[in-house]
Amino acid sequence: MSQMDGVADEIALVKRAISWGHKAIAITDHNDIQAFPHVFNYVTDYNKNLPEGKEPFKAIYGIELVMIDDKVNIVTRPNEENLLSQEYVVFDLETTGFNAGGADSIIEIGAVKLKDGEIIERYDELINPGHSLNDKIVELTHITDEMLQDKDNEEEAVKRFKEWIGDLPLVAHNAKFDTSFIEMAYKKYDLGELTNPIIDTLELSRTMDNTYARHSLSALAKRSNIIKSEDNPDGFWDETSHHRGDYDAEGTALIFNKMLHKLDNRNIEKMNELDKLVDKEEIHKYGISNHINILVKNKKGLKNLFRLVSLASTTYLYKTPRIPRSVVEENREGLLIGSGCYESEVFKAAKSKPDDELSNIIRFYDYVEVQPLDCYSHLLETGEFSSDMELAAHIEKIVRVTKDSGKLMVATGDVHQLDPDDLIYRKVIINQKVPGGGRHPLARNNITKIPNEYFRTTEEMIENFKFLGEDIATEIVIENTNKVADLCEIVEVIIDTKGIPFSPRVKSDDGSTYLDCPTEVTNLVYTEAEELYGHPLPHNIEQRIATELYGDVVYKILSKKFDKEALKDKYEERVFEELHSTLIKGFDNVKQLIRNDILEENPNTTTLDNAVKKSLGGIIGGGFDPIYLIAQRLVKHSNDEGYIVGSRGSVGSSFVARLMGITEVNPLPAHYRCNKCKISIFNDDDNNPLGNNYSSGYDLPDKECPNCHIPLIKDGQDMPFATFLGFNADKVPD
Repeated sequence: MSQMDGVADEIALVKRAISWGHKAIAITDHNDIQAFPHVFNYVTDYNKNLPEGKEPFKAIYGIELVMIDDKVNIVTRPNEENLLSQEYVVFDLETTGFNAGGADSIIEIGAVKLKDGEIIERYDELINPGHSLNDKIVELTHITDEMLQDKDNEEEAVKRFKEWIGDLPLVAHNAKFDTSFIEMAYKKYDLGELTNPIIDTLELSRTMDNTYARHSLSALAKRSNIIKSEDNPDGFWDETSHHRGDYDAEGTALIFNKMLHKLDNRNIEKMNELDKLVDKEEIHKYGISNHINILVKNKKGLKNLFRLVSLASTTYLYKTPRIPRSVVEENREGLLIGSGCYESEVFKAAKSKPDDELSNIIRFYDYVEVQPLDCYSHLLETGEFSSDMELAAHIEKIVRVTKDSGKLMVATGDVHQLDPDDLIYRKVIINQKVPGGGRHPLARNNITKIPNEYFRTTEEMIENFKFLGEDIATEIVIENTNKVADLCEIVEVIIDTKGIPFSPRVKSDDGSTYLDCPTEVTNLVYTEAEELYGHPLPHNIEQRIATELYGDVVYKILSKKFDKEALKDKYEERVFEELHSTLIKGFDNVKQLIRNDILEENPNTTTLDNAVKKSLGGIIGGGFDPIYLIAQRLVKHSNDEGYIVGSRGSVGSSFVARLMGITEVNPLPAHYRCNKCKISIFNDDDNNPLGNNYSSGYDLPDKECPNCHIPLIKDGQDMPFATFLGFNADKVPD
């Protein structure tokens, strides 16, 4: 499960859940639903054998996807002024941590004013947070407790900065982080709202230079040629000074100035035109990403989930599957949307947003998830949280705001392995390259301890959340998870069709109506057959087509219809004339022929439709015509685009597939045919089948057409149709 991330066997998980007395389990692989058939078949078989009156076990089907915000986040509150003529405040903050919505605060404000490409004023202030800095922040910022001991507090410093910036546009690299601390300070100290326009150079770089993988400040400095080096001794940027607020602000200003000129060259002249940089069809490549979990509530939801998976893996595929938020909204009927893991929008926003803003974000979700603290252990190593206490307070905030917002708060295991000892296997997976996605997010130099995300017991889960209080722990571990399960019906993922699959519908080129697949297939087949073998078709060709399309039932009925003794030499010709006419008239005509025959044999038949259905075989009779038509369209499109399709496998035994252009292999016995007069020769001069001596038409000796005196085409690979669809065209095609 979960390619290159999870190492749990889905059936082992289900068996474990059943053995522990759980009534349900939710399956949410990353990006795929490959576990669904296994889980569905196992759970269905298990429930069939339950004692009478026992509640069936419920499999809840879902997926974890990367959801992309549909809006461009380059600029917030843009004005309509000319970009090059405006004055800007470019700023950078140093903080005690990453959690603006928690206990962290600002320890340095560095800023410059940029006008006409020149830095006209500087601002730098260190701030006393009122407590000692942790070692990681000292190492990162090079700011020490001694440097801050006689400095002013955050409230007074932010007031001065507010006055200094006025209503000028603000610019920052990864502005979402810096502005979250400014906005939180405004809120804490009752300074009003931050209303300045804000430009994010990180998002601007991602859209302007989307062919580059890296968009860090250092990467931008290199691309902007402001790095100080032997080749560029006058360069400004010195890597050793990176991470101090004033220095980063000035470097960002120099980079931003070059960006402004690039924008001008692209005819982007005003701030409110920055959104034009990203085509709406391309937004899924650059928008902010968050993980979500999606669960199926009912049959409608299952169909919508399939649609979302298809869109994520095709239309919106960019390195890995992803889905825009608006598309989730359009297709959320019958689904439950959950917030997901530490890479979720709710988890990330709780670090920087006050309760009211976090509540607005939570309203998008049907339920919000938190996991045991051990599942977040790597965030302590990366410095996103300074201590277990801060992390626990973060979880408490999410739980509290979710409950206040009237949403279901649930504790989930984020299970990636069955047992604790299986962590060793997951470590191997994590340290491999992810297909299409580079390195695993946990494969980082500053992460030495991979979270042990095994299938925890109820008792272990309760113990993990006791820091919230026993009542809340019980509520989110037991009560609310059961509420989520109760919202989901038992869904039939694979419908029992008694061995005959449902036929999909195929849309017409107009995208709104549907094709009459039997008619389309029949027309394609006979058009190509007559192009190759002429009109009327040779009897062996006509019979092969009839057998492949409907089984042998049509030929058998028509063979009985005519009097062989009376017609004598005309009998076979008459049968095949009628066979051709019946097939050309279409599927309804074939079914009526079979109905009449059944009633003639047994006038008292009460299950006529079932009897007709049972008599039919073949491609159209078995309902496989849409599959053939889909394959034909795919192959034709590929060939038309210059990507030549070479067939392989048993499809080459289908003459209909050859006539429809699905395969280039002609499965008829070895024969000659003329491309001009359409004559075909299947027997030698002694009237023996050529296939007796030649298994492949390609091996036939050269021969001239007796009518046109041009070289005959050598064709036929002698592959019986039974290889593909069974002896009576009743086998499900692979």
